[in-house]
Amino acid sequence: MFRIDEIPSMPACKDCFHYTPLTREEGECRIIGKTEADRDKDRCPSRTFRPRS
Repeated sequence: MFRIDEIPSMPACKDCFHYTPLTREEGECRIIGKTEADRDKDRCPSRTFRPRS
């Protein structure tokens, strides 16, 4: 079994090129507007997740 701290986290909105942080919990997406920082990339409404380089 994995321990919780050993499981790699999934990419989230905060890891996207289109995301600009506003607070620790939320930010702004260039495509859809305000969003949660920890929203899973697979839940992106516009399906435009691009990892930051």
